[in-house]
Amino acid sequence: MKNQNIKRLVWYFVYMVLIIFILVKSTDLESQFKTFVARTYSYYPFLFFQQYFCFAVGVLLAVPKFIITLMKNGSWYFDWVKFIAVGVPTFIVSIFPILLYSPVGNYIPQIGLVISYSVYPQIICAVILGYSLLSSFNKH
Repeated sequence: MKNQNIKRLVWYFVYMVLIIFILVKSTDLESQFKTFVARTYSYYPFLFFQQYFCFAVGVLLAVPKFIITLMKNGSWYFDWVKFIAVGVPTFIVSIFPILLYSPVGNYIPQIGLVISYSVYPQIICAVILGYSLLSSFNKH
């Protein structure tokens, strides 16, 4: 039992170091995207980076639970109720900035503009979307 706890501690420590490393490196990449936006006035690459990176962080946060599920016996299933209830709304909110700067932006209702006043709802929703996608895979 004690040996099992030591293994878990080391695993979580390595996992956290990896997450911190990725977050630190992402600040460099974000800076490069901001420089690109300032030079070209093209905001799309930065928006896509921001959304996909936050989505990837959500997936990364779900990895420990997914690995535990992977080691279990049983048959795989996809929890579509969880994904539809959590994943679809968070997907819609997370892509609002991309939609606002697209030709579709003129047709988005006013609630979309209110959600887009701050970047935090999109960031949080993209993380939740990534987490809920990976955690929707389970075993019976």
